[in-house]
Amino acid sequence: IWGGGPRDRERSLRIKDLLRGWERSMQETEWVGDREVTMLGRAFMDAVEAREWEGGPATLAATDGSVDNETGRMGAGVVFSPLNSQEHDPISIEVGGDPASLRAEAAALVVLLETVSEDEELVVLIDSLGLLQTIRNWTRFDFAPRREVQEHYDVISQVMTLLCKRRKKTTLVKVKSHSGVPLNEGADEQAQIREEGELTVRFASEEREELIQVECGGMGHKQIRVGIEKKTRERKWEELRKSATITARTLCTEGRGQRYFPRAKANLTHRCRRRMLQVMGGVFPCNLWRKRINVCYHDTCVLCGKRDTYSHRVCSCKQVHDAITLGHDTAWKALYENLIKHVPDKTGYWFDTTLGSIPLGALQHPLGKAGKYKPDGLVEMTDSRTLFLLEFTRTTDLWEDSLERANIRKRDKEGYRLMIEALQRARPGWNVNLITFVLGDRGLFDENQWEENWKRLKLPSSGFKHFASLAVQMAYEVAEDILQAYNGAIAAQNARTE
Repeated sequence: IWGGGPRDRERSLRIKDLLRGWERSMQETEWVGDREVTMLGRAFMDAVEAREWEGGPATLAATDGSVDNETGRMGAGVVFSPLNSQEHDPISIEVGGDPASLRAEAAALVVLLETVSEDEELVVLIDSLGLLQTIRNWTRFDFAPRREVQEHYDVISQVMTLLCKRRKKTTLVKVKSHSGVPLNEGADEQAQIREEGELTVRFASEEREELIQVECGGMGHKQIRVGIEKKTRERKWEELRKSATITARTLCTEGRGQRYFPRAKANLTHRCRRRMLQVMGGVFPCNLWRKRINVCYHDTCVLCGKRDTYSHRVCSCKQVHDAITLGHDTAWKALYENLIKHVPDKTGYWFDTTLGSIPLGALQHPLGKAGKYKPDGLVEMTDSRTLFLLEFTRTTDLWEDSLERANIRKRDKEGYRLMIEALQRARPGWNVNLITFVLGDRGLFDENQWEENWKRLKLPSSGFKHFASLAVQMAYEVAEDILQAYNGAIAAQNARTE
C-alpha cells in the first residue's frame, strides 16, 4: 500500500498490511496451487470492479514489463479494467537503458501513474515482488538513494515522485505472474516487444542507443547484448572511480597490475594478506586514519613529525631509512633473480656492481667518474650490441600519476646521464639504454611500461606473469618488514622517553 500525499510516518503504509498480512499474502500468491491463485486473483478483480475495494470506487489497472534476453530490448505494458477501458486505452511502450526486468516493471508503473489523474483512487496489480520491495525501501527514513549507486535511479525516482504527488489512495497489489489473472495476462501481452510498428521509447540510454545504431551492424543478437553489457560496465566503472576516494580511485585506474593481485595474494603469508586487505580498503591503522575515526587527536608521524600514512611509513620516513633501503634491495634481488632466468644466450649480466668493476672488455675511453656509480643491474647483449642499465625503485602509488612522476625523476638524475654517456664513449657503435622498474608501495605498477621493458630485454612473454605477480608479492613482504622496523623504532623512542 502507498499512502497518498507527502511521505510521513502516519500516511506511509507498508505493503505487508495488505491481503491479511505479508507472510500470508506471499503464501497465497507464490506457493499454493495454480487453481487457488487463479481464484484469488479473479475474486479480487471482481471485487474491485464491483466497487467493493476499501468501500469505494477505484480505477483498477495492471502493469508488467518484459526483457528479451537475445536482443536486450525491453517493453512495458499497462491495461485497465473493463469498467475503466472506456476512459483509458491499453498502453505499450519500449523501454531504453540497461536490460533489467526491474527497470521495465518500474517504467510501466511510471506510465500508468502519468496516465491516471492524481485525484483518482488507484489499485495496481503488479507481479514483480522486487519492484514492491524497492518502493518499500525508498520509503524508509534511513535510506538515502544516490544516483551513482542506485541502479535504475532515473526510473525509480520518477515512480516515487509520482506516488508522492497523488492526492488519493494508491494500492499496489502483488499477484502471481502467468497464473490466469486476466488483467495481469493482458499487461504481459502489451509488454511484449513486437517487430511490426514502432513504439515510443522511454528512459532511453544515449550510450546504449548509439551502440546499437553504430557498432552493431551485421552483428548477431547475442553479440549486441554482450556489447551493451560491456559498454554499461565501463561506464559504471568510470562513474565509481570518479566518485571514490583517492585510495580507491588509484586502485581503479586500469593498467596498474591489478590482475596479478590474486596470484600474489595466494603466495603471501596470512599476516601479509591481512595487510594487503587493510591497504586496499583504505583502513591501514596509521595516525591519519585513526584521527579520521576519532581515535587519535593528530595525524602526524611520532618519529619525524610528517603526515602519517601507509606510504610515509614504508617509503619515506627518515627514522627507518635503513629498513626502507634494505626493503628496496630485497625486493630488487628477488625480481632480478627471476629476470635473469629468462635472459637469452650470449648475454652478460651483473647485479648491483660499480661500473668500474664490471669486466666490459677493452674500452676505447675510460669510464672516469662514472666508473664509481653502481646501477641496480647491467645486461650486455653482444648480438644486438646493446647495453641495458637496470634501475628499480619503490615509491608511493597513492596518486594516479605517482608512478609516472617517479619514473621521470629516476631518468632525470645526473648519475644515470653520466653512466650512459661514459658507456657510449667507451663502446662506440653500441646502444646504451636505461630500463626502469617502478613499483608502488601497494603493489601497483605500469603494466605497459613493464611489458615494454620485458620485450626490450628479449625475454619470453610466458615468464612475465610470474615476474609481475612476484613484484606484487615482494611489495607487501618488504613493506611488512619495514613496518616491523617502524614499530620497533617507536618502542625504542618510548623507552628512551620513560
